[in-house]
Amino acid sequence: MSQTWMSDLDSNEPLNMIKIPGTHHSSIYNIEYTTNSQSFIFLFLQLFSFLPSVRNIIKTITITQQVDIYSQLGQGVRYLDIRLVNHNGNIHTAHTFIGPPLDTIFDQIVQFSNEFPREPIVIDISKDYENRYSFDEESLIKVNNLIREKLGNKYYFFKEKIPTVLDLSIRPILLAGDSEFFEHIPGIGPTLIIDYDWIDTSDLDERYAHNFKHLNKPFDPFKFNLIDIALSPQTKDVIFLAILHFCIVAMVIRTIFLIIFYETKDNVNVIILVLVSVLIFIGFCIAPSLKHLAESTNTHFLTFPTVDWNRLNITRTDFPSQEWINYIISLNQA
Repeated sequence: MSQTWMSDLDSNEPLNMIKIPGTHHSSIYNIEYTTNSQSFIFLFLQLFSFLPSVRNIIKTITITQQVDIYSQLGQGVRYLDIRLVNHNGNIHTAHTFIGPPLDTIFDQIVQFSNEFPREPIVIDISKDYENRYSFDEESLIKVNNLIREKLGNKYYFFKEKIPTVLDLSIRPILLAGDSEFFEHIPGIGPTLIIDYDWIDTSDLDERYAHNFKHLNKPFDPFKFNLIDIALSPQTKDVIFLAILHFCIVAMVIRTIFLIIFYETKDNVNVIILVLVSVLIFIGFCIAPSLKHLAESTNTHFLTFPTVDWNRLNITRTDFPSQEWINYIISLNQA
């Protein structure tokens, strides 16, 4: 059911009236430990990424999805958030740190679309914020060329109105995002406008208050409406995690050194081991991973009555469960 749920709907329904499950930083199911960011904290993490503990920090704050794009589409996701970086002359996806190449992501989308050719997919393509200065005219043209080469016979010729499911039955891929990625591509025209207000928070109540305010704005029939339910670890959390991991590594090394060379100082060894355990416990309690934040938020979302979401259109999150995706889809029958 999940593979064809949109094409099974009323074909005359505009897409901005349909409840669409989406993913946030959809392509970040795998990363490299490099970044083009100019932020000190991320450059610092990159410098020490040869340490397993630092790699764990990077994964904790960066990876947003558990499965690849093809699998997300198979589960029922129909909105993809693709953020890009120009990395050493090649176009990759990114979430501060470098993700899979864009052509790999497009190949997965095309594979799914070939198997289910009438199923609409919204692809929101933009620059990754921390890597936004990596693009020049040549790299923008590379993105243009990849879109034409990989999606050329599948993207919809947008004509200033929100298409219906029927409109997308021949060319099912709808492109949105930064207009400069599409300006040299014939047939795209003005890009779709996805209306949303980003808020960088790790507080669930703040996130929901922001989303309800956004959903209560006047309805615009010429735009998609999007809310995020993803939460974000704050910079202070990243710094805390980095300090915590370095303290743990230093204490473990010191403990091993004491045990080997100063066997008689058992009390010192015990104290240090206790401190290591306390630090690890604090780390799990105070600096939760993106996955932990996402799972608690997604579960919380399922408890809301559907009447609260009557203006809902696209909802995107990190690490969506199949239950969460099915819930969004089911709102179209409510």
